[in-house]
Amino acid sequence: GGGWNFGQGTSVGALCENVELGGTKGDRNAWYLSGMHKMDAFNVKAAYGSADKWSGAGLNDTGAQQFSVGAGYELSKTTEAYALYTQVSNDKAGSYGLESIAGYPDKSVSSFSLGIKHAFSSK
Repeated sequence: GGGWNFGQGTSVGALCENVELGGTKGDRNAWYLSGMHKMDAFNVKAAYGSADKWSGAGLNDTGAQQFSVGAGYELSKTTEAYALYTQVSNDKAGSYGLESIAGYPDKSVSSFSLGIKHAFSSK
């Protein structure tokens, strides 16, 4: 993966992954794109990712897509208030979830969060 800061508050990131488990599961490719634009103390963020189906026999429609949108506001140099919405949409046999929220085949799982993030170091 990698990222790029364009200056003037805009940055992007990208990640590609190939998981090879072998056996009956085979392998799977996934990718993820993210972007953020900062305007003074306010920022907006968006991300999209996709996991292909597993390549093993009988593992059709096991992929998923995920998107997130959010915004943040810097309360200080080390503290940010934020809001974030994320949704994972599974293929017919996919079972991806969010952190501790289980995923279900052919269903979407979503989460909305509000929070405050504090870094104990400004580095």
